[in-house]
Amino acid sequence: MKRLLGFPRRRSAARGSRVRTCLLALSLPAVLLASVAQTVTALPAAAATPPKGDRCTGRDSHYEGEARPAFRDCAGPGPDWLFEQVKGYQIGNPMSAVDTLHTYLYSGELGFGTDNWTVPRLAVMPLGDSITEGVGSTTRSGYRAQLWNLLQDHAPVVDFVGSQQHGQLPDPDHEGHSGWLIEGLAAHIDTWLAAARPHVVLLHIGTNDLDRDHQVATAPARLAALIDQIIAASPDTAISVASLVPSASPAVQSRINAYNATIPGIVAARQVQGHKVSYVPMSTALTTGDLTDRLHPNNTGYLKMARVFADGISRIAQAGQLVPEAVVGPAAPRTSLGAISQVHN
Repeated sequence: MKRLLGFPRRRSAARGSRVRTCLLALSLPAVLLASVAQTVTALPAAAATPPKGDRCTGRDSHYEGEARPAFRDCAGPGPDWLFEQVKGYQIGNPMSAVDTLHTYLYSGELGFGTDNWTVPRLAVMPLGDSITEGVGSTTRSGYRAQLWNLLQDHAPVVDFVGSQQHGQLPDPDHEGHSGWLIEGLAAHIDTWLAAARPHVVLLHIGTNDLDRDHQVATAPARLAALIDQIIAASPDTAISVASLVPSASPAVQSRINAYNATIPGIVAARQVQGHKVSYVPMSTALTTGDLTDRLHPNNTGYLKMARVFADGISRIAQAGQLVPEAVVGPAAPRTSLGAISQVHN
């Protein structure tokens, strides 16, 4: 399994155990994260800038002479630094630790996000609001143009699907609806899925709910119900659920923080049931410096979003969750797990 995910072989069982421990922490439902608070929290301010060490040399003590996985750049921490910081966490908010580990894994440090996968055809539905549409980017392509480029080596046919068209890219289709709330997507998603039959849905939604202070307390449950609706209508479709990008408004950001903290648990609850749902940490990939206004990314921010979603799709592909043809049927009545998510507000 480690070879399939791109992990290099480690000669030390103890070191391998540390990696497995970190990966296990990422899959914990949010309801269990309180127990993690005894050992993990946000990084100390003094550790905000990690030493580069031998990151650029292709060697690390965890690999004992073996070549390390390919890195995208030489700016971030290596495994030694990360594990020391995790061990040094003090009691606090466990979600910051989870997001830190997610960012580390998605950057390719432990083999996630590698590029050794191909499929004959890849149908992707970008689903959300004006951020999915691309508001704030100079071409209104948002993250979709760069994501298209990043996927070209993985499928001879990359098909972005949806009823909307915006931007300057070979396939401008999407389901990004400017100004829409979570329930707006829920009212139409069955029809969209039946028409598009996507292999993957990229879901980034909730910004307008939180910006307008619209039923904030129920926003996580409404997100969970939307995910359940997609699962019911198209169980073959993999869903990549993103935490929200930051806001330049302190009041909105406070609501975003609370909402984002529930998403890993919402995802984990569905993973336990065997559904093809995964989480991508968009909230740690962008900063307010990547925004063009209070809510929307600029061109640089959208490039970062594209990389995060591309890594998420790579994880889905390497997990064997892409099927040749997604079968979409009428949504059957089912009990949503959304009510469970309310305990994490």
